[in-house]
Amino acid sequence: MNGARTTPRLLIEAAHRRLTFLAMEGALAVILWTLLIVLYIALFVSLGISTFRKGHQVLFWVGIFFPVLWIVGAIMPPAARAEGTA
Repeated sequence: MNGARTTPRLLIEAAHRRLTFLAMEGALAVILWTLLIVLYIALFVSLGISTFRKGHQVLFWVGIFFPVLWIVGAIMPPAARAEGTA
């Protein structure tokens, strides 16, 4: 009779542990996504400003949809019209 009473309690405790794990897993996912968004925004600002200052405005605007172009624009040498202003 004692074993029958402990079984529901063990099931409840196991379910509680599982829900706690899922809650922690969800919190970690939120933290990860937040860090990725902050990194994306930091790259957007730094690479975008670098691309713009080097005179590659078209790469910047197209880079909003294809962010690899921000890296290309930041690595490329300045455009001829932007060299004199720096």
